[in-house]
Amino acid sequence: MIFERPEFLSLAPLVAILFAFAIAAHWRRSKALAAAYESTAIRRLLPASLGRFPTHRFLSLVGAGVLLGLAAAGPVLWEPEPPDPPPPLDLAVAVDLSLSMNAAATSTSRIERARQAIDRLTDELPSVRFSLVVFAGWPYVLVPPTDDPDVIRYFVDSLQPEVVQEQDRGNSLAAALELAGATLQSRPSDGGRQAILVLSDGDVFQDEESLTRASADAAARGFEVWVAGVGSEEGSPIAIAGEPVIDVTGRAVRTSQNVDLLRAVADAGQGRYANVTEEAGLESLVADLRDLSGDSREGPAEPFDTTALFALLAIPLLLWEGLADTQRGRIGRGTERASDDPSAPARDGSTARVRAA
Repeated sequence: MIFERPEFLSLAPLVAILFAFAIAAHWRRSKALAAAYESTAIRRLLPASLGRFPTHRFLSLVGAGVLLGLAAAGPVLWEPEPPDPPPPLDLAVAVDLSLSMNAAATSTSRIERARQAIDRLTDELPSVRFSLVVFAGWPYVLVPPTDDPDVIRYFVDSLQPEVVQEQDRGNSLAAALELAGATLQSRPSDGGRQAILVLSDGDVFQDEESLTRASADAAARGFEVWVAGVGSEEGSPIAIAGEPVIDVTGRAVRTSQNVDLLRAVADAGQGRYANVTEEAGLESLVADLRDLSGDSREGPAEPFDTTALFALLAIPLLLWEGLADTQRGRIGRGTERASDDPSAPARDGSTARVRAA
């Protein structure tokens, strides 16, 4: 047992001594009062057994004083061991910059929604070391692993599919996974976990088998592959600088989120898929990655504070002291009434005689 306020420990013996002196002083005064006055009224106000020290009252009050003094010191039954620190998480965010990311997600474009997702992650996962990879026809490392989330947010704000040259447009997701893994290996945290988060609509030119194989290879190397999908499954038209993209037949090009492909990539990479187009999906992704990073781990368990317990244990002792004193008073008054009754039998069995006035 430890005490949160050990400076108050001296109160326990002081209160006990104070109560002991109070009981002893009261007993001595009662004996002196009874010896000085022989009237029946005085004896009815005093304890019945003045010849014996009031041991029950003494022990009850001294015990209550010790308990109250200990309660003031803040007793703690046990001090919990601090939990082991969670392993650090290195997260490589791979952002799709292909032309389809210009299509609408909900009220904004898919790339804008991807930027919002990254802002939330860097804001709510303070312990994570981030790196940033962008990909279209080819992947590029935009920000190597950094402990400063402001650096990630600075570069994310400028991400647009228009920055990709026309001949480089496409979607090399498999190459992006390989480059993201190499980026994580370039500066790994000591004893940490590593994961890749892909932000894409899944509108790729590669087949599902090659993508799932690349994701499984990343998982085999120790990188969980998580996927955040953006865009509607119904499809949306693509626009560049506010103008719709027209195919060779003169129709507006529409693109949709390939949920089945993105989910398959996440499953092969032993990670999770979340559709972050809506706010609920983004909340779910943030919560899951928070669990993975350990940022959501609860703090150390609170110690078991027994202050109230010690104070409550003192109450029955005080009640017992009061009841014991009351019971002695009742016994004393009954004895006095029996001795004052002229018709009461004397100790030798004879009837008491009434004195003549």
